[in-house]
Amino acid sequence: MTVHLRGPRPISCFIGHSVIVNVNKKSASGGVVSQMIINHLSSGGLVITPQFDHVALRYKPVVLCRAEDYSISASVYHDIDLVSSVRSFNISSDHRYLVTCLPCEASFVRNFFNKQRAHVTIVALACSGQQSYDATVKLLEMTGLSVNDVSEIKYRGDGWPSGVQITTTTGAIHTFPNLKGAWYNLFNSQLYTLEKCFTCTDVLGKNADIVCADPWIPEYMKSSSTETSYTLVFARKSIEDYLLSSISLKEIDIDKAILSQKYTISRKEGQLRHIEIVRLFLHVRPLIRDVVTANLFVLKVFRILYSKLWKFLPNQN
Repeated sequence: MTVHLRGPRPISCFIGHSVIVNVNKKSASGGVVSQMIINHLSSGGLVITPQFDHVALRYKPVVLCRAEDYSISASVYHDIDLVSSVRSFNISSDHRYLVTCLPCEASFVRNFFNKQRAHVTIVALACSGQQSYDATVKLLEMTGLSVNDVSEIKYRGDGWPSGVQITTTTGAIHTFPNLKGAWYNLFNSQLYTLEKCFTCTDVLGKNADIVCADPWIPEYMKSSSTETSYTLVFARKSIEDYLLSSISLKEIDIDKAILSQKYTISRKEGQLRHIEIVRLFLHVRPLIRDVVTANLFVLKVFRILYSKLWKFLPNQN
């Protein structure tokens, strides 16, 4: 089986992980992105990446200059408006930057830093579609939690594939797995996916320098949070040695790596081929969202039917 990847192919692909146990465990998958952030900060560079705002209960892009100020965020599943944030920062050509972003944001980051004549390394996160913050609010509502009782939200971490972890003001932690349950069904129903994501096919960050993804390769898929987890790394240019400190990497076949992302790539291509159906869905989803999410069983059925839709629609050339 092959999948169609738009844009230039990566020059090489790797599977790897941070050898620092705490970094590996707290990260979205293998900790490669988090370790690169730590390495870049330790080398004297600046990093732009999301950090959790305990007042707003959201992740916001910040500029970091010290490794000790970095808190591993793992993945962030709500829009953070990176574009506006970067424009508001005082970017200087005197510094070396590392920016983490989604594939759709990489082109803006590249152009913006070029105009500022500032050096930037762009690390993109393979993306299946971003959610609005309303998805998180709905998760709280469906599970009987109140926003007023929340002190912290983590969308990933604590071993791969992990899930949403919500800490309340009393210290209680509520977890919602990424591969089953309320959050899984909310995320994959696409009822809260940003509209721009339905016409985006850039899963693997064609404008980034490095792209990291979940390792959907059988021999690297672990179910136990006590085991080492891995990151799939697509290199679009040579990775500087200092970024790889405390990271174990093994080169793997590019086609095998791309094929591991086939579900997301195929779904996004299917949506683009059937754009009229997508537009109809976007038109009706505000009308059906509350009904579908009123009951977890109904939401699950809807998610299953929606996910199968793109498999059964005929191809259109």
